[in-house]
Amino acid sequence: MRTETTRSEAPEMENDVTQREIQETVTEFVENELVADGAARGIAPDTPLLDNVLDFPGVLRLVVFLEEQFQIDVSSQGLRRDNFGSIRQITDYVDRLTNAA
Repeated sequence: MRTETTRSEAPEMENDVTQREIQETVTEFVENELVADGAARGIAPDTPLLDNVLDFPGVLRLVVFLEEQFQIDVSSQGLRRDNFGSIRQITDYVDRLTNAA
């Protein structure tokens, strides 16, 4: 069973990332890589993703992207609707993992 890796356990990132940077990065990835034909351009931070925008393969691609981009480890326990339901929830989740003490 995998456990979540926090920033203090992960390899050192060059710069701390802000919530705004996380949100912009996640939004760009979702809009450009996961949604066909740009249908989600200008997606709002609180738009429900799991029922309307992302399918299961999309969620898996997003998890791989987050792990690589932010040097975090998303555990199976972390794959919950309250962590991945919207851009804002993903941003908060990534922020907690990257800035954990």
